[in-house]
Amino acid sequence: MGKKPFVALLFALLALSACVDGTSPSKASDEIKGLSSQLDVNHEQKEQSKAAEDYARAFEQYVDEAAPVLVQLQEAVMTGNNSEAAALTELLADKAKAHEQTNTFPPPFAGGFEDIHHSYTVSLGELEQALNNHSYEAEQQHYSNASLSFRLMRREFESIITEYGIKASPS
Repeated sequence: MGKKPFVALLFALLALSACVDGTSPSKASDEIKGLSSQLDVNHEQKEQSKAAEDYARAFEQYVDEAAPVLVQLQEAVMTGNNSEAAALTELLADKAKAHEQTNTFPPPFAGGFEDIHHSYTVSLGELEQALNNHSYEAEQQHYSNASLSFRLMRREFESIITEYGIKASPS
């Protein structure tokens, strides 16, 4: 027996075995029909709280204020303007500290999201130390870490508010 007839026979057997059950979708049980609803399967309703919405609004404001300062910081670090970079780093660190003190991390923001924010604040602290030591390579490295943590924090925030349906902007 040649290879082609064997392959054709194999496909025919697979096609027939798929039809053995004989149950058509219209005869499926009500339980299975209920599970197959796209709303039930793909859009499970997740709990959201007023605390999560309040935190989302506060975080959005915090990010909107910090993002342009981070861009200015990049320019200062890349041009070697340590005095401006130090002032901007201190401003960002103060904003981060104030955000943590005035806002707790409610579920679902507690945990991983909180850890990313902590990485951001640690990177800012390391950048401050590098600026004090006048170490250009370390300054660039710690700025990159802070910038990466900031972007990761924004993405995680977007993911969480999308997943939980949290409205960050006031309606």
